Amino acid sequence: TSFADGFYRVRVTASDSPSNPASEALTFSKVSESFAIDNSAPAIRDLGAERDGETIRVRFSAVDSASLLRRAEYSLDGTDWEQVLPSTRLFDSRELSFDFATGSVEGGEHTVAVRVYDRFENLAAAKVVVR
Repeated sequence: TSFADGFYRVRVTASDSPSNPASEALTFSKVSESFAIDNSAPAIRDLGAERDGETIRVRFSAVDSASLLRRAEYSLDGTDWEQVLPSTRLFDSRELSFDFATGSVEGGEHTVAVRVYDRFENLAAAKVVVR
């Protein structure tokens, strides 16, 4: 977590000089393949929900600054989390829009919570109340 988001390489150098005379010591270095560090959570934007007949229509967008979004879920009134797909039906981008309907609901106030994960399992969550 002390490194900024981005792509890095690591150089490892090994030497047997502590166990050998200087004239016989060996040293070897190797540089790793590039790898990503992503500690930033996605952002949820423009979360809105409204009644649509017997269901609740939920719309929002999500964006991640460093990696692809991997999954999204919603919970209605604290029930189990249900997976939702983006409007494109594919998690293939750093920015996606969501538009879905919940199952049938009764009248009254309801809370819809959403959460979005990026490919490194960083999590963003938000909620909206529908009256």
